[in-house]
Amino acid sequence: MLRLQFLAGCLCLLLPAAVGSIQAQAAKPSDFVNTLRGSDSSATFSRGNTFPAVAVPFGFNLWTPVTQPGSAGSLYAYNDAAIQGFAVSHEPSAVLGDYATLQVLPSVGELHWRDVERKQAFSHARELAKAHYYRVDLDSGIRVELTPTLHAAAFRITFPARGPRNLLFDAPDKATGAMQADAAQGTVSGSISFRGPKLYFFAKLDVPVKSAAAATDTGPGVAISFEQKAPRNVMLRIGTSYISVEQARAHVEEELAERSFDELQAAARATWDSYLSRIQIEGASDSQKVTFYSSLYRALLYPNTMTELVDGVPKHFSPYSNDVRSGPMYVNNGFWHSYRAAWPLYFLVLPQQAGTMLQGFVNAYREGGWAPRGSAPGYRDVMVGTGSDAVFADAYAKGVRNFDVNAAYESMRKNALVMSNQAAKGRAGMARGTFRSFIPNEDTAEAAAWHLENCVNDFSISRLAHALGDETHAEYLRLRSLNYAALYSASVGFFRGRLADGRFRTPDQQFRPEEWGHEFTKGCAWHYAAAANHDPGGMVSLYGGPKAFSAKLDALLSAGPDFLLGSHKHELHEMLEARAGGMGQYAHSNASTHHILYMYDYAGQPWQAQKNVRRVLAESVPFYTSGAAGGGYLGDDDNGQMSAWYVFSALGFYPASPGHDSYAIGSPLFSRATLRLENGKAFEVVAHDNADNHVYIQRATLNGQALDVPFIKHAQIVNGGVLELFMGENPSTWGSGAALAQPEHADSQELAAGLLSDCAQGGNASASSENTEVDEVAKRAFDDDSRSKWVATAPSAWLQYMSPGSCVARFYTLTSANDEPARDPKEWVIEGSNDGGETWAVLDQRHNEQFRFRYQTRVFELPQPAAYRSYRLRVSANYGDPFTQLAEVEFLSVRGQGAKTAPVERPVASESQLKVWICGLAKRCNCSVVAPGAAQPHASTALWLLAAALIGRAASKRARNRACRHRRAPGDKRRAAAP
Repeated sequence: MLRLQFLAGCLCLLLPAAVGSIQAQAAKPSDFVNTLRGSDSSATFSRGNTFPAVAVPFGFNLWTPVTQPGSAGSLYAYNDAAIQGFAVSHEPSAVLGDYATLQVLPSVGELHWRDVERKQAFSHARELAKAHYYRVDLDSGIRVELTPTLHAAAFRITFPARGPRNLLFDAPDKATGAMQADAAQGTVSGSISFRGPKLYFFAKLDVPVKSAAAATDTGPGVAISFEQKAPRNVMLRIGTSYISVEQARAHVEEELAERSFDELQAAARATWDSYLSRIQIEGASDSQKVTFYSSLYRALLYPNTMTELVDGVPKHFSPYSNDVRSGPMYVNNGFWHSYRAAWPLYFLVLPQQAGTMLQGFVNAYREGGWAPRGSAPGYRDVMVGTGSDAVFADAYAKGVRNFDVNAAYESMRKNALVMSNQAAKGRAGMARGTFRSFIPNEDTAEAAAWHLENCVNDFSISRLAHALGDETHAEYLRLRSLNYAALYSASVGFFRGRLADGRFRTPDQQFRPEEWGHEFTKGCAWHYAAAANHDPGGMVSLYGGPKAFSAKLDALLSAGPDFLLGSHKHELHEMLEARAGGMGQYAHSNASTHHILYMYDYAGQPWQAQKNVRRVLAESVPFYTSGAAGGGYLGDDDNGQMSAWYVFSALGFYPASPGHDSYAIGSPLFSRATLRLENGKAFEVVAHDNADNHVYIQRATLNGQALDVPFIKHAQIVNGGVLELFMGENPSTWGSGAALAQPEHADSQELAAGLLSDCAQGGNASASSENTEVDEVAKRAFDDDSRSKWVATAPSAWLQYMSPGSCVARFYTLTSANDEPARDPKEWVIEGSNDGGETWAVLDQRHNEQFRFRYQTRVFELPQPAAYRSYRLRVSANYGDPFTQLAEVEFLSVRGQGAKTAPVERPVASESQLKVWICGLAKRCNCSVVAPGAAQPHASTALWLLAAALIGRAASKRARNRACRHRRAPGDKRRAAAP
């Protein structure tokens, strides 16, 4: 008996804990999603610039309550006190604004169309906002519930017991279209045109309709009135389509059918849980779980599908060709933001779906001619760089292949080698930027940001080119990607914009690293201090080595938070958010800084990355919060990029170096995190003794084996296993010794000495004929500007350049002119001469070549490079025009081709070596150069200092293994490093 009493007592003591444990286990990831996070934002300060979107992952529609109707940007502001409608939205960001939207609003009493009269008060205490379900009790006594499917949604509207009951369908101000109601059938349908393609919709009600009336003077709209005796609960099923009303009806019938609201809600919840549960975390507080899973929800919200099943066949309305096409289409994505972390997250946890989404963007290229930089849903002229290049290359390197890789690669080469005259397509500044080592500030706004992003993307393209066996473009673009060094100013220790004459935009004494705008995007020179993260080893060496580079990062984090408006006329909200972060000049609100803290890993100080990443992740700071009062972020969560940074960093690693299939290790937030991989395997990150004050890694193992470097490869993760990190309170030297010796970063250690240099500099151009009447003469083919051209007055012609000295050309490029494709060369010979043109050696021959685009630069590699003083292009045939023309011709040598070497190996360069190298670089940059020790411009000082470091590296181990190009045996082609 005593034993039974003892056991009963123990049971009573254990039961509450057991029940609590069961309840905790019953909680699902979707329970921790709070879609109100980030909604307390304004034009002056952003805490996310989000709205409470109810959707399925990557859904066709985003459904949301609207507190600011008529606004194409901010749809829902947390501090607003009234709801104006419940809308289907397609907004990718507040900056780009909404399009193709429709609003629904129930009401009681007298019907009102106008915004001021129709609004209905509510409070957040009576609001529930989840990914799969939204509910609010309005002060009018109406309860509105909403749950989504892929192309449709279900509303459950509960009216008060008394009073006239109405349901209003309309669109934002300035929308056009037509709506019609069939009271007998209880349906409403129509189309809306608002800042985008026409949206068709079909809605069906499950209660009798008393009457229907069309809007008169407020744009397209329909008002439904219900019988007083009708049920209080009204079920509204509504579907949308970009193809037709009939297709919208099909979505209602296929996705909603006769299922109850609760069944639909359960299905939506199950969908989200199937996605969110791919990452499971342990050792997190409830608020941390809210932050984590709400961030994961945001990351999985974009891009959005535009694909519809038409008679079982995937089709889409194309916002690029304005017709219906076959295959998938995905939209609402800004690659400048998302290539950094959002897309790498998809490749890790959703590789199959990621490939399908990429096929959607391949289709955008096919239908519109260019891969979009920003899609909403068609081309948008937003941000800088062609980030889809990095995304396509990253996908291939990480094993995602279920998209048309060849077409994607074609789009990448077009971005890199074709000048676009349309602002929303391709790259800016290409007219001269293609042929120089920088984009002149005069040629485009934010020129330095453009150039640095182009270097990142050129490197990514080169990696895919190598994987596909295109060695010519692989090496050409790899070398071009190293031109980030042309913007590095050693005299001030920052990347800076250059003018067309080679001078930096400001003299050193006027340079202010905290000055925003001008050559930079959404930031200042501080934010671009580590912009060459595709080549972290080279960038570290550029700054003078690991200690110097780490000191630069230290200075960034300790600098004053002040900012100068620069080229901006007023304060940007990003400026205030950067200051509010409290981490010096580290501006987490600017996506271009998201890799910076992880650069400590590449500089041999991983403990600094651990400390500072955890500073951003801490709950006590404003960067990421669980969303009380509409907070959540410090800055815009554009297409989930800010959220994806949090997800990766909380796990303990981050894709810090584009073009590489590895991740830099930081400091995990949780004691355990498990990735349930698509291949059925699992990868765990276990952080022993993890705590708020235990942020430093003391040692690490991967699958039981010691891990001594702060990097982990993608394949090591997807093959499954366990990464164990042993945490402590104090910094350790773990991972510091071999940080720069990582095999996958070996190519990155080559400093930017391998610059391409044009042999056609400082000499004379001549041609068999030229059009002197409008200055379309021979020298225009060598002026580094594709907006000018050489025109020969015959279908066959020759063009030659005689340099003051001999030069070894490894590549040559030909660029088509602005018009008349029939004037393009079709067959030609490249020749070299060392006797003033008396005799010529044939270096290359081409037949049946074609330029597909205007302003297209085509790259060719000479099979046996050798030194010549004169180079000649002899065109034997064009495409039938009596004239022949080209915009630009280059004969490219590779100067000071660097060597892979440890940073400690720094032989002293001779003055003659220095002079040869620096003169080549100066010629490429159009800079003036004088001898060391003489009075000289600051730009030249920077170049001399840079050259000294570069030449030292070039004389190391790799140089011994790689002879100079003109000493190689015939046919010995250099290969780019494998991705």
